[in-house]
Amino acid sequence: MLLFAIAGPPPSARALGAVVGSLVVPLAVGSLVLWLIARKRAWPFWLLAVVGVLLYFGVRLLTVLPQLGR
Repeated sequence: MLLFAIAGPPPSARALGAVVGSLVVPLAVGSLVLWLIARKRAWPFWLLAVVGVLLYFGVRLLTVLPQLGR
């Protein structure tokens, strides 16, 4: 929501799909990796939150890197 409030709505349905996909895919992959790591033992919530945020931005960076090199 904040992204749309700042940047405005995407110009087409295809652009909307690209924006939503670029946000949902890193979230899903980061969540899966975090679950695979954290399921072995109980972690404090703050540690889960920190690792989750780092994983999200790490995956997001990896998905954006090919576009940055253009």
